[in-house]
Amino acid sequence: MERKLVIALVIAAGAGLVWLTSRGNPPVPEPAGDVAVLFSDEPSSAEADSGLSFDPAAVARAEAKMWRAYYDGRPQEVFVGLTEVLRGQAGLGAADASRVAMHFSMAAATFREVSGNYETTVLPGLVAGYEAMRDATGRDFDASAAAEAELRWWVLRRTPGRDSPESVGRAIARMYSELYGASNADIALAGLLRAKAAELRDGGGDWAEVERLLTQSNEALLSGIAQGNPR
Repeated sequence: MERKLVIALVIAAGAGLVWLTSRGNPPVPEPAGDVAVLFSDEPSSAEADSGLSFDPAAVARAEAKMWRAYYDGRPQEVFVGLTEVLRGQAGLGAADASRVAMHFSMAAATFREVSGNYETTVLPGLVAGYEAMRDATGRDFDASAAAEAELRWWVLRRTPGRDSPESVGRAIARMYSELYGASNADIALAGLLRAKAAELRDGGGDWAEVERLLTQSNEALLSGIAQGNPR
């Protein structure tokens, strides 16, 4: 498998970490400064990355396994699972895989423990993770913009009145746009389906159905990346 697949694999696993760390935390009001900065509506300037390819079902299976490990109280398995996915399916060496997994895992763990000041406590770890991903894959994207977009939907997940699948799904789609330079109906669908998978799991839904939704989300993402931006 080509190294370029790593971006989709990491995003799948990184997203899983945060869905899991968000669950069970009491909703907390977000400081206005954090929300104002993270919720900019400026469009992405990235160009469509139509060369990306991956196995939607395989990615979904790996992600669901990591989600489940966290729910069962095995956080170390989340890190190990992400590292193994990066090595076995994305072709990264041990050092690169561990480095990327470490940054995302630590950012998620920090987010679980804090209730504000995300730009100073969580964002640096996400930026470092995306920089490590970019360096390991040789792909071209704005690591800071991707990290801010990621943090945006993390914050939405614990913000009362903004945590619906529709709202969170739009934010996830924005993150995809930053990474892949594509914005279209399938990208939007990919974000919504991932948000619905998280909501289902939060409500005690069946793991098989969660995996099915994640597979559909990945299929829509792949299709959306291939389409690029509407003319």
